[in-house]
Amino acid sequence: MGRSTTAFSFSLLASLALRFVLVVQAQQNPGFISIDCGATLPYTEEKTGITYRPDEGLIDSGKIMQTSRMLTYQNNRQVLKNVRIFPNGTRNCYTLRPYQDDIQVCLVNTGKGVPFISALELRALDDGIYQVKSGFLQLHWRHDIGRTLEYDDVRHPDDAYDRIWTPQNYKFGVRINTTSPLNVSGNSDTLKYQVPGKVLNTAQRTMSAGSRFEMKWTPSGTSKKWIVYFHFVEIERLTSGLRRQFTISTIDNNFRESVSLEYLKPVVVVSPPVEGSPITFFIDSTNKSENPPILNAVEFYTIVDLPNVPTAQDDVKAINDIKAIYHIKRESWQGDPCKVIRAHGMV
Repeated sequence: MGRSTTAFSFSLLASLALRFVLVVQAQQNPGFISIDCGATLPYTEEKTGITYRPDEGLIDSGKIMQTSRMLTYQNNRQVLKNVRIFPNGTRNCYTLRPYQDDIQVCLVNTGKGVPFISALELRALDDGIYQVKSGFLQLHWRHDIGRTLEYDDVRHPDDAYDRIWTPQNYKFGVRINTTSPLNVSGNSDTLKYQVPGKVLNTAQRTMSAGSRFEMKWTPSGTSKKWIVYFHFVEIERLTSGLRRQFTISTIDNNFRESVSLEYLKPVVVVSPPVEGSPITFFIDSTNKSENPPILNAVEFYTIVDLPNVPTAQDDVKAINDIKAIYHIKRESWQGDPCKVIRAHGMV
């Protein structure tokens, strides 16, 4: 009896502790779900201030393994100390529960090795940013232009959305910076992006007003549509009455937009979907401007199609309730339940 009581007390304590961690995480990092896959205890990462919790209860399969100490030492991140591997089953899925709609994240064995995962992080964004008519955006690069510290990425807590900005400098550009705070007053849609001041306070400009900023890359693999987000802030005090004015355009001139900057006021320009090989954007000063073009930060995304429509949430709940009542623990019955059932020929 003593052992049973002790076990029950420990189980209850663990349950209450997990709920407490979830509440604390919600208060410290609103809109964040941060999972350390394979961890045994919750913790807060000192550099980012992000609270991570174990993945227990979010997945029914897999095994916990430790990574090499050398990897952990080189990256100096606790989230890389453990991994969860999936040697069994072709499909293993996590179930995340943000404010609405269960979200399933699945690791699928494609026959090229055992799937594994170190961490799973979900971030909520403002509804007014990063919008596409269909599909979703897949990040390729997110560059902080003009930073002098080559390996000093910027993320949370500087970035409210925990985007990771990597330093990038172009050989033909001149680095400039400011320590003045940005002008974030007003209700402009640009302000919804909340790009950190640490990112926008640095930039590069060309050598003269007559030289252009050229961005060119050759996409690899199958043809995809790209969307580019350009972030600008005037961080130099120009002669009274003058403004930095320039145009952003594609090489085929199917996209062309003019920009006029005010001192310390952020501006975001979003390109339409573009495709081809190579892809080239130009930033050129206008005839009215005596100042060279500038660029503070830039993001590159491709549009990825969503071929399947998720199962209605009422149906998901009903099927998951049945699984719970009958204690169904099959590793293959994970993820979107209707798609999994169809895949196994049970409908």
